Amino acid sequence: MAVLQSVTFNVTKRSRRLMTPRGNIYIECDTDKGRIAVWGSSFNQANIVKIENAALPCKLISDKYVNPSWNQHTYWIPETAVVRVE
Repeated sequence: MAVLQSVTFNVTKRSRRLMTPRGNIYIECDTDKGRIAVWGSSFNQANIVKIENAALPCKLISDKYVNPSWNQHTYWIPETAVVRVE
């Protein structure tokens, strides 16, 4: 379930684009709050592109996040989130 609350991450490292076996696109970022996944799709990769184009370190501010049910990531940023990178 998405939490509709703004959250800020200090991003220090990012992965290349990754894909799940179901074809979902995401990028992993190491942050001050742990490793997060920023999700996209074949139709919407805007948030992923914002992170790829940012100089590191940077701040990622998202209007929502998801607490995932497994421990690979601390948070997920859904593709529907409004993301700003500074």
